[in-house]
Amino acid sequence: MSEETSISDLLPLVAAALNDKAAADAAKELAAAREERDIPRKVEVIRSLNNGGDEDEDGDIVVYASGMFEDGQYARNTNLWDVTLGQNSSNICRLADLRDCHICVGGGFPVASLDHT
Repeated sequence: MSEETSISDLLPLVAAALNDKAAADAAKELAAAREERDIPRKVEVIRSLNNGGDEDEDGDIVVYASGMFEDGQYARNTNLWDVTLGQNSSNICRLADLRDCHICVGGGFPVASLDHT
């Protein structure tokens, strides 16, 4: 078998590998674009890791539950919008952490706090 034949035999495999990488990269890009598109429509119960301190607004947060705003409906009181939230199974909110939680809409704009004090 000549060297040219063995190289040409590998070309389809190299092309397929490049296509697979391109497809995987495109899938990651689409997933990131979908997530970014959904941020303005999310309703989330969050807690900042610095326990709600305003000195680090861009710090890490824990998302305990989230739902999509458009999946909601008017509550009995038509001045209220009711959104069913799905719990994030990897982050369980302890009762002690509840006072540092906020209900946010649209990627982190707080509309309510769960702290009564």
